[in-house]
Amino acid sequence: MAAHVGEPRAVPESVLYTKYTKVVLALLSGRSAIDVLDIQRAAHLRVMRE
Repeated sequence: MAAHVGEPRAVPESVLYTKYTKVVLALLSGRSAIDVLDIQRAAHLRVMRE
């Protein structure tokens, strides 16, 4: 059980590409990449708490 819990879960490539695209578009439009990533992280934490 400890090995299973300690093993990281692979993130689907589509999720990584989506985050990358959002960060690049934010930077190209003059927005902060940190703001975009903070919004994504907050949404992820909200789902994990449910």
